[in-house]
Amino acid sequence: MPASSRTGTTMPNKKKILDLIFDDWIAKVLCLVVALVLYAFFHFNSLDEVPLSVPLTIITNDAFVPASQYPRIANLVLRGESVAIKAIQESDLEAIADFGAYGAPGTWRVPVRIVKRGQAVLVDPLSISVEPSEVSLTIEARLAKPLTVRPDLHGEVAAGFELTGFTVLPESVEAYGPVSLLAGIDEVLTEPISLNGRDKDFEIMVRVVRSNVLINHGSSEFITVRVRISQELVFRTFNDVPVQFVGLPDRFGLSAEIPPVAAVSVVLGGPRRQIEAFRIGADDFSVDLSLIDAVGEHELSVLAVLPEGLTLQSIQPATVLVTVEPRDIGGAQ
Repeated sequence: MPASSRTGTTMPNKKKILDLIFDDWIAKVLCLVVALVLYAFFHFNSLDEVPLSVPLTIITNDAFVPASQYPRIANLVLRGESVAIKAIQESDLEAIADFGAYGAPGTWRVPVRIVKRGQAVLVDPLSISVEPSEVSLTIEARLAKPLTVRPDLHGEVAAGFELTGFTVLPESVEAYGPVSLLAGIDEVLTEPISLNGRDKDFEIMVRVVRSNVLINHGSSEFITVRVRISQELVFRTFNDVPVQFVGLPDRFGLSAEIPPVAAVSVVLGGPRRQIEAFRIGADDFSVDLSLIDAVGEHELSVLAVLPEGLTLQSIQPATVLVTVEPRDIGGAQ
């Protein structure tokens, strides 16, 4: 009897427990869901946010390239535990817009995908929002061609000097880009190169300037430019330049009745500084009479003795006519 009494007492208790559990069970389930939602909400709001900007990588297949402007930076917002997300670096995340599946020219739109690496893989929880969330891009057939490199020289060399030439190494760079942009381009400029105050040759390494951000110049990042600078050459005319007659043998004399031309006009060339400072001396221009061996008329050239650096461009007259007669030896005695 006692055993039966204990069994009869236990069964009603179990039934009461089950009745309590399932009594108004819908309301209880709703309360549990609300509690979980509230817990998740308060936990989510306890997480920190950190902004981060990363380069936006555009991927196309080998036959096509971007032909329209597109954002170069993706702005991210990282949400997670404060210490964990602050340890994430730019190199741990990559933003990618992949147009590789499109094999025809046109304008296409794809979502921006975030790839986690390094520290970002280890962080949990981690929520990442990205702006822009998608990218619209026009793609065109890829064209490659060589472009001639032209140095962008500007400024004035030092007074008395002039630019005489330049060489570029390499002379051209391989460029590639959309056919509609690159087809009409044949040359590319370097970064500006100043000539201000330069008075001698120099060599400099400069970058090639991209005429359009959609055109790339391959691996030729730096160009060597060699600039040649020389003293400026100018010309100066001198009139009424005296001519000396020298070397006539003693047995001859110049005719007093027909005197030779005693002055000429000359044009000299040379560096500006030197020629502007030059003054003609009395013996710089002469006629050599030492080879005369007979009386009569002789046409002889006018000779010039000039300092190094100056050249005789022209002389008028270039020759002179001299009349030689015997010297009166008896009269001289």
